[in-house]
Amino acid sequence: SGAVELENLPLRKDALREFDLPFEVKAGFIGKITLQIPFYRPHSDPWVISMSQLNLIIGPAQLQEYDGEKEREEERERKKHLLKALEDKFKSECEQKGESYWYSVTASVVTRIVENIELKIQDVHLRFEDDFSNPEKPFSFGVCINNVSAQNPSRELVQKLLRQKQLEIKDFSVYWDTECEMLGKLPANEIQDAMTQCMQSRHHQYIFEPVCASVLLRRNASKEPLRSRNTPRIEGQVQLEPMSLRLSQVQYQQIMAFLKELDRREREMLYRKWRPKVPISMKQVHS
Repeated sequence: SGAVELENLPLRKDALREFDLPFEVKAGFIGKITLQIPFYRPHSDPWVISMSQLNLIIGPAQLQEYDGEKEREEERERKKHLLKALEDKFKSECEQKGESYWYSVTASVVTRIVENIELKIQDVHLRFEDDFSNPEKPFSFGVCINNVSAQNPSRELVQKLLRQKQLEIKDFSVYWDTECEMLGKLPANEIQDAMTQCMQSRHHQYIFEPVCASVLLRRNASKEPLRSRNTPRIEGQVQLEPMSLRLSQVQYQQIMAFLKELDRREREMLYRKWRPKVPISMKQVHS
């Protein structure tokens, strides 16, 4: 029937490794993903992608001892991925030149499918926890979104070459809690409920309090160049509720300390090859 449904999908712990960042995934999962594919009219009917309960906890990565062989293997893998990406790009350009007609037809169909995708996401909670920089005052910051939807507007009469997409965001908020519990250290079977309760709770130190927004995007799909300044290729109408921005002195101090710690950890990872493996000892000299 063209419907695919997946539940309780864990996110890989090494999902951020290829970005070479001093962070790692402490816990992450997706509650449910539903995909509805219109087999009979895939280029005209909408492809509906639904996702609910996207929870992700990120924290500082533990510094590992330098392993020369492992580092060289990871460097080879990065070069292989880069080389493959360049080869795919080259092949795509060659196919475009050699089979321009079929390439344009395929590109047109793919473009229509992408334009017809309707995305629905509920209960998004992305959270960063840090009890390493200052163990006495662990902090966390996160982004919560109750609902995000990107879909085509109702079938109203519009110009033939005009493509529209409606984006709705409900209860978008950003918080920075100066003192909190580390949810990433809870047992695996308790993290999901803890993240849901944390998201629903209003006892946060908000930087952006929950706000709703609506965006209507219009794209002129004409193949001819647009020669008038009054006729843009992409036009957007944004409706945004009044939003408040708050930042306390403690939050500002923790943000600056976090940025300094991030810079220090990046340098630490860069030069950890030469990091001593023995502790520093202090000797007292008596005169």
